[in-house]
Amino acid sequence: EISAPMEYAFDYYFGGGTGTSGDPYLIEEKRHFLNINEMPQTGSEFSVYYKLMTDLDLSYFMGIGAFYGTFDGNQHTISWGWRYSGDDNIEPIHALFLKNYGRIKMLNVEVEFSANWFGETTVSYLGGIVGRNHGYIVDSYCKTTIDSRIYKQIIGGIAACNESNGNIYYCDSTGDITGAYVIGGIAGINDNQINGCYVLCNMTLDYFDLTQTSSYAAMGQIAGVNNDYIYGCDVGT
Repeated sequence: EISAPMEYAFDYYFGGGTGTSGDPYLIEEKRHFLNINEMPQTGSEFSVYYKLMTDLDLSYFMGIGAFYGTFDGNQHTISWGWRYSGDDNIEPIHALFLKNYGRIKMLNVEVEFSANWFGETTVSYLGGIVGRNHGYIVDSYCKTTIDSRIYKQIIGGIAACNESNGNIYYCDSTGDITGAYVIGGIAGINDNQINGCYVLCNMTLDYFDLTQTSSYAAMGQIAGVNNDYIYGCDVGT
């Protein structure tokens, strides 16, 4: 198992715990959550355990990097958001967890994201919970207020891209999503499994082509682009 360096003071970095399945690190305030980025993120998937103990507001948060642990949201809510102006550089990934290789469960998220027209030439990702999912997202919920007119940005209510080793089970997505390239209520692009999810989203594809050449855009209530397996999902009206 991965353990924190000895110099880490657990009563400072986290609210308690030792990071095991029976004694997870406790997330009791914003700095505890941010300190996940300070922990080693290599080794066996799911081997470091975290448990959220309260609701958190993380406005203008850049996201946890590559995550390999197990995060138990404990039915609490994390709110995060971002607003771009016309002179800002676009980050390649926006999400609560930029890349997930572990397991995220029982987490509620509220996201507000706003960006006006940008002529990007490279693909970027915006996910309510995860940017690029290589692990598991289970029994989680995201309420979206997304209005992002960024060309070549892939947007998903739960994950921007559910990669070929990614799994999304029993998650719900509600709210409003406006995008300019690829948008999906659960995942912008699905390359593996989405199972038992529910979507009730107002979705708008405000497509434009700055280059005036042949381009690509897609929208779907579950996945904007589906390349693999969607089963047992439902869409509200």
